[in-house]
Amino acid sequence: MYQLIKNYRGDSNYRSSFFDLAKKIFGLDFDIWYQKGCWNDQYICYSFVDEGQVIANASANFLTVIKEGKPYKLIQLGTVMTAENYRRQGLAKQLIKTIIADYQDEVDGIYLFANETVLDFYPKIGFERQIESNFTINHATNRLEGQRGTDKQWRKLNPDNQDDWALLTDYSQRRLLNSTQLDVIENEALLGFYFMLAFKDKMYYSDTFKTIVLCEEIEKTLYLYDVLSLEKVKLKTLITSLASKLSETTELGFMSQDDSVVINSEEALDTDDYLFVLPGFVLPTAPFLFPLTSHG
Repeated sequence: MYQLIKNYRGDSNYRSSFFDLAKKIFGLDFDIWYQKGCWNDQYICYSFVDEGQVIANASANFLTVIKEGKPYKLIQLGTVMTAENYRRQGLAKQLIKTIIADYQDEVDGIYLFANETVLDFYPKIGFERQIESNFTINHATNRLEGQRGTDKQWRKLNPDNQDDWALLTDYSQRRLLNSTQLDVIENEALLGFYFMLAFKDKMYYSDTFKTIVLCEEIEKTLYLYDVLSLEKVKLKTLITSLASKLSETTELGFMSQDDSVVINSEEALDTDDYLFVLPGFVLPTAPFLFPLTSHG
């Protein structure tokens, strides 16, 4: 029987072993995230160990979800992984069930995001798939004439720069909600992951708008992954300053109640992240979308 360990952030040996496994499975160096101080009390690992090495893991991310204007304490499961030589033993399933048993009565709900290779796995543990939506803005319909302002209003951020990192962490704590319908707060641990790893080269700051955006333009689409703002700023203003004249559409990575633009929605049937929720937490009426930068 393998040893179950949890909440071992302070143990350098187990922590390093966890990082090694994550690099093998996901190709990501979690040590960068840790060294920046992003691994906080919101993120708790549950792992099986064999001969001192982490061989399987499932993590609990503690978040506050704003749903229809009210806060809810939820756990998002993430970093579910098993070393190749230890698969097909039900280790991930045992870890997930342990997390559920430990916290189900203490939180308002438990959910996770999964890729298409494991869609049949989570229903066996009791999770139910929920369909999110894609939210897009047509530039012609909204009469948006984009002139990319990165060299004017927008300055590219470098999380390795001490001042830029201080700005990012400050905004992650004090940002305004993008939507009271469905949004996530107190998720600094996950935001740090996106700052340091996923979107490191896609972050811009405007002192004019007191806003940080995570975005990139691919062909004729502006992908606006997140907006972290200390002041109310209209999406129409942001998109106009960010998008090139060739772009035709903006795809949002979050929900917005901004009435300066017409936002279209459709069910996200083909996606990289499929939402699964443990029965008990009721999601908003469709269409809805968890912020991309809250995915663990």
